[in-house]
Amino acid sequence: MTYEATKIELFGANNDGQPIDYVYSGTSMALKGTLVAISGATNGQRICSKALTHLEGAPIAGVLSADASGAYVLGQDFPRVGVWTQGVFQFRCSGASTAGAPIASVSEIGSENWVMVCPMVNAASGGAVKIGYAMNTGVAQGNVGYLTPVRVNL
Repeated sequence: MTYEATKIELFGANNDGQPIDYVYSGTSMALKGTLVAISGATNGQRICSKALTHLEGAPIAGVLSADASGAYVLGQDFPRVGVWTQGVFQFRCSGASTAGAPIASVSEIGSENWVMVCPMVNAASGGAVKIGYAMNTGVAQGNVGYLTPVRVNL
């Protein structure tokens, strides 16, 4: 996969990004920096998987703090992984953004881990799922987008 987010700075009580422990249930490996969504809970365990598209309206869990294997071995537990929820990360952004604009997850461009300026912040109405806000102003360069720091606050 390409375009994983790059950690710039972590926030939280211990400047650790306030990681939350999840069980990764994806069918394929997800690399550190992948945006993941909450996909359920069972037996008191939070479950996450790759955030495929903002149009699904799935609540975003955060950014993977380490690689997560999607390989499930019969009789063993699914892999556990920490998910950062607070910090500044560099994402590939589609379209133009201005500093302070709300940012949402998007991957319909053909690659996961892209973000965009929120057209609508209410996930319940089918809109984009806000993950944070843009830290600077930028304009996309053709179909490759541009790198922009995003303040993630989940």
